[in-house]
Amino acid sequence: RSSDLEHRLYEQADVDRLLELTRLRDLLNLSLEELKQLVEAEVARSAIRRRFEATESDSERLQLLDAALPHVDTQLELVRRRMRELELLEGELVEKRKRILARRRELS
Repeated sequence: RSSDLEHRLYEQADVDRLLELTRLRDLLNLSLEELKQLVEAEVARSAIRRRFEATESDSERLQLLDAALPHVDTQLELVRRRMRELELLEGELVEKRKRILARRRELS
């Protein structure tokens, strides 16, 4: 929303969402495209959540839960990809450490 002074006013939910996105971007080192995918999945899940809460129909709720799964899967894949990359880096660092310790033993 804009005020008469043309300044944008943000709701607390907007601020919270921006903070969460910033945290995820930094934590997962996401590219702009990956961040876009994450946001799109979260927006879709949010819309599904609102529809879920608005209905009392079990069959509709079941359909909504099924619709939410691919969005969570998208988010999970981004996280898992980063975890694999971190695991590879960890393995490389462990091997470097072993080589350093082995050389150290040779010298002592």
